[in-house]
Amino acid sequence: MKRTLLIVGILLLGTALLVAEPALNGISGYIVTPTAEVVESGRKLAISTGYSMLYGDRGLAHLPFIHLSFPVDVEVAFAVDTMTETDLLLSAKWKFVETRGTSFALGTNLQLLEVSDTNTFGIQGYFVSTFRNTLMDLPTKSSIMVGYSWKQGTKPLSNIDFAIGLETMLFPSKLKNHLALLLDFGNISYSLNPSGGNAQNRGLVNVGLRVPAFKLFPSTTMSFDVRALDLFDHAGRAVSISTALTFRP
Repeated sequence: MKRTLLIVGILLLGTALLVAEPALNGISGYIVTPTAEVVESGRKLAISTGYSMLYGDRGLAHLPFIHLSFPVDVEVAFAVDTMTETDLLLSAKWKFVETRGTSFALGTNLQLLEVSDTNTFGIQGYFVSTFRNTLMDLPTKSSIMVGYSWKQGTKPLSNIDFAIGLETMLFPSKLKNHLALLLDFGNISYSLNPSGGNAQNRGLVNVGLRVPAFKLFPSTTMSFDVRALDLFDHAGRAVSISTALTFRP
């Protein structure tokens, strides 16, 4: 079962023609924190696919994903988190308003954890706001997220979630906005059973570098991320590299 899911994930990668800027669960965001923005789809839809490799104290994990963005400001993502066990992550986000450069969205991440073993169900729901500003005169995108998590076998509303995310362009005049610093902080992970960077009802700091989506062809873009999760803790640290492609037919 795990091998089959991994093969499916790799095949999904092979269907891509372009890249987005996803968080680890495949939805557009920073490292684990989502944004209130959605991938621009044009008149039809945008199709993105990508892969994240994550290495931590539990070993090496693979996270392939596929992402769809629709003209109605809705995006969905399906990711597979596979290591010694396999988790399925289905994310969705709806940007319901944008005013004066500030976006607001509602989102959820439905999870089937430890597939073919315990088949545990979990859900994360959230509200997020994203706005543009400057940080030390550098162009910055900031997000604030609040929500809750529930996992089968725990009490309802057992974990109130909070996170902030920043994406700051580094040396924009010299690098022409081709390199960004990622930072997010909160008490959430990309899933309720993460292969690395487990918040465990506490705060953690994640940092990374991003090559924002750049054009390969007229309707195709690509992006790259390098990330360090749970950087300042004594245990649970992990590193990740990822790439994503986006195609607008």
